[in-house]
Amino acid sequence: CRTAPPLVLYVDDYLGPQQPSILGEMSYNTAITQLSKWYDTMAVSYADVVRDIVYKDTGGRLFFTEWDVHYGHWAHQTIAWTVGFAAIELTSRFCDDEYQKRFDRKSQNENDVGGVDIANLVTPKGQEQHHTSQLVHPFVLPPPLTRDLLLKNATAEFEAAKEQYRLNDAKCNTSDEQLSIDHSPCAITVMSSPGLDTGGSLNKMMSKYTTNNKNWAIENDIKNGGWKNKIGWVANNPNATFTLTFTDLSKDIKAMTIFYLKLYGEKWKNSRARFTISTTTNDNRENILSKEDVWGVHNITASTTESIKFLLSDTVASGGTMKVKVDLISGNTFKILGMMICRY
Repeated sequence: CRTAPPLVLYVDDYLGPQQPSILGEMSYNTAITQLSKWYDTMAVSYADVVRDIVYKDTGGRLFFTEWDVHYGHWAHQTIAWTVGFAAIELTSRFCDDEYQKRFDRKSQNENDVGGVDIANLVTPKGQEQHHTSQLVHPFVLPPPLTRDLLLKNATAEFEAAKEQYRLNDAKCNTSDEQLSIDHSPCAITVMSSPGLDTGGSLNKMMSKYTTNNKNWAIENDIKNGGWKNKIGWVANNPNATFTLTFTDLSKDIKAMTIFYLKLYGEKWKNSRARFTISTTTNDNRENILSKEDVWGVHNITASTTESIKFLLSDTVASGGTMKVKVDLISGNTFKILGMMICRY
């Protein structure tokens, strides 16, 4: 309510090699472009910046490695420059657009473009909020771009999206007190990320809610392995297990999402963990709400952050208790990066 939507940025840094076809390698870029245009978000492609250079000489190692998705520091530096340039260009275009809107508005009000005082296009101090509110347009998300969205129902889906915006907007109270209300659908959220979090928040959450732990611990090996060694909650031995117990939940819970790492190589061979989510009935019997096995290994030479959402068979009511048990059922290790426990 009364807040600007976040700036969502897709960064395409993929050049291959995961398949022999160039068209296949470019499918990721195509998908990101489509999603960005559909949802009106920002997309930046390092791959497009260097693609011609790379494909003319695939043996070069400056921006690309033909046998591995990983590359050296010059490529990473170029990605940073690409994103920086795109941010500057975005700001410049936004300012040009806003200037033009104010020029057109001023012209319309005075019914004479030639009589517009250019100096008056700058918002006077103390009137920023008034002028800004005139230029804000409703932020309406389009319907999800999935296989279920068909040409025959597209119009109806867009109308439904607009109606949902109107309903949400009507619920927003304009008083300043409403700004402090927690509108998040989640009761528990945590995510570990290199450069932003050294594992403290994840470790704090695990320490707070863990009621049983055998051979799981925080791994923070950035100094020795670089950014590829993402910080996470890691199983260190076969048959490792831990249990989280969440009591007095602040919201009704219907879903849990985990973020985890998929890797390759001998260390991660057969890596698989079983997630069991349960609650306790009034007569103290365990009620299994979800049970699923998740693989932590794949056959591509890249370390990828994945997510999976567990939909519970029944809602855990606000104030209730929920348990999450994780067992390493095959392999020697598994890495969890974060989780969300939410209403949906």
